[in-house]
Amino acid sequence: MPAMHSNSYDEILLLLSPAAAKLSRSRLERWSRVLEEGFGSPVVRLHGDQPAFRKKVEESQEARRLVLAAGGDGTLNLAVNWVKKLGLFNVVLGALPLGTGKDWAKSAGVPLDPDACVAWLAAQKPLFCDLGVAEWRRNHETSRSCFVNVTSLGISADVDLYVKEAKVRHPFLYLVAALRAILGSSPPEVKVYLDGQSWFQGKTWLLAIGNGRYFGGGMAVTPNAFLDDGLLDVILVPQVSRLNLLASFYQIYLGSHIRRKDVLSGQASEISIDCEEGLMGVDLDGDATLADQLQVRTEHRGIEVLASPEGPGFKRQKRGGV
Repeated sequence: MPAMHSNSYDEILLLLSPAAAKLSRSRLERWSRVLEEGFGSPVVRLHGDQPAFRKKVEESQEARRLVLAAGGDGTLNLAVNWVKKLGLFNVVLGALPLGTGKDWAKSAGVPLDPDACVAWLAAQKPLFCDLGVAEWRRNHETSRSCFVNVTSLGISADVDLYVKEAKVRHPFLYLVAALRAILGSSPPEVKVYLDGQSWFQGKTWLLAIGNGRYFGGGMAVTPNAFLDDGLLDVILVPQVSRLNLLASFYQIYLGSHIRRKDVLSGQASEISIDCEEGLMGVDLDGDATLADQLQVRTEHRGIEVLASPEGPGFKRQKRGGV
């Protein structure tokens, strides 16, 4: 990938989530003007569907583009996977956080207020960010997806389903969904390998693989993870009583769970997980699925993003590394 560190683009694609598309026309137009003035590039607003995105980028595969995901972590995940699926290398990715979670933005040092974020984005230059690549098997069929934030299994997949089912969005939505999952879920039995070495065998309530630090609306699940160190942080909560699990989830919001004796932590560039019985729920940056096997690896410097080198999730570029 060419090491292009310019904030000049042929065009800016503003990818709107369903919630973002419902914002007032005047607000969207104001954002577009700020971006056009800041970057000196035309802004094209697109609703979050792949055919429209594909049609637009196929007009010129060589164009230097900024793709801004206006929405939550799910919208950002869609943008990442569309960019990778279409084989686009001359693209910088940015987040305009509007969703419930805004978790990748927290790691990347992106302002969480959307109006302030638009002006901030227009002044940023791209940084390289690691990319997670997940492959999972279900009934002998294999699927593949990329992620920039966190992939997890166990009750996190149930939490994601409960959030998606919610008819009313509120600041405590993820907390309510987590409590519901703790009371209604069962831990899968798994075998876990880090870089080919056996690491854990048994039942687990939660296993999180973090490129970023946060998931579930601000829970610091992998609080020491960096977006640019070439490694994925792994946190595992084994089968404990539901009361202890409740205590663990409170501590996850603070990031202090990693000091618990019953919580395992590690780092690896490749992680392999086999489900011993049936299927396990897997959450890929807010997209839930079922699998009997999961393999995750890191693609170092896999994508360029607009982020702050002073953000908590950046390590090498804070001290001038590449």
